[in-house]
This record gives sequence, structure tokens and C-alpha cells, in this order.
Amino acid sequence: MTSGNSDWNVRGVWSVPGAATPALSVSNFTPATGTGTSAVFTATFTDNAGGANISNAQILINSALNGDAACYLGYVRSTNQFFLVSDGGPSTPLLGPITPGSGTGSMSNSQCTITGAGTTSVTSGTTLTLGVNVTFKPGFTGYKLAYAAAQNASSANTDWHASSAWLVQ
Repeated sequence: MTSGNSDWNVRGVWSVPGAATPALSVSNFTPATGTGTSAVFTATFTDNAGGANISNAQILINSALNGDAACYLGYVRSTNQFFLVSDGGPSTPLLGPITPGSGTGSMSNSQCTITGAGTTSVTSGTTLTLGVNVTFKPGFTGYKLAYAAAQNASSANTDWHASSAWLVQ
């Protein structure tokens, strides 16, 4: 029997203003929405103790908050390296690393390729800003959400924040 439903489709992400700012937060993510097979996704994380206090950050792009079969990457600030989760999910070995600003190298799983050229990391004042050059694979189509999270040296965590809605074509 057909119900006539259109299924749920991601149409955007909304941030409610006026909430207290925590000591560690995801403070910005661009682009907020978009369509296409590639983009440079930029996430800014803020720590009141300083951007250098942020130990690691993650960006996860998938149709749900799930690291399996996702474009899921992590950044380790102390080594200035990005890693990509392999096709087996977070419990399997990581791919990479790529050093931002090196302009060379790439790493791929079945969902995406992260390219060193155009991938950046900048620590300044209380912020860490990551720019990730992502190209999606042909089988990873449809509406996706980009989530961001971070942890600092004191082991404080942000929650995962749905930060961007992207239609992969």
C-alpha cells in the first residue's frame, strides 16, 4: 500500500539565537546550504581558553548522525593532520593523514575524497578554523547534513552540531 509520503528531506539548518555561549563551541560553519558534487566546507570552533586549547575536531557528512558509510573526518591540532574514516566506519583504521596547506595528496573512501590542495587550518586567538576540500563520490547522492564537533585539552566536548544542509548530486 502506498502512503503518498514524500519521505523526509533536509531543507536547512536553524540556529536559535540568545542561548548562552559555552566555553567550547562550534561557532560557524559554511556553506550553510548548497548543491553540488564538491565544496570547501569551513568550520570554526571557539574555545574561551584559546584556539590552541582545542585538541581535535570532527566533521561528519551523511544523511544522519552516523559515522558508518559517511564522509567523516577528524583533525588533530597537535600534529596538524586530517584523517578520514574508512568505509568500515569509526571502528576501523583511519585513512590519511593529510597536512593542511601542503597542497598535495588526497584520501578517499566510498563516499568522498579529501584533497590537500585547498584544505586549511588556522588557529588564531580563541578560534580554530578548518577548511576542508571535499569531492563527493557518485554513489553518495541525496540530501546530507554536515555535523561538526570538537574536544579541548581539558576533555570538554561540544555536542554534535548539524551545521549545513547539502544536496549531493
